Amino acid sequence: MIQIKDTRGNVILEGEYASVREAVEYAVKQGISLAYADLAYTDLAYAKIGGADLKNANLAYADIND
Repeated sequence: MIQIKDTRGNVILEGEYASVREAVEYAVKQGISLAYADLAYTDLAYAKIGGADLKNANLAYADIND
């Protein structure tokens, strides 16, 4: 079970995903806002996140290289 929480600990997305990267890609594809998401230290390398709403998301030390 993967959860993506906001910076206050509220669950934004929860489900059976292989990885946080997959969950983030699903959220983007479904148009789910990831504003304020806590994605610190997340491996998002090569993730398809174009058009994602990441306003004020915590991406500290996240790998966002493509």
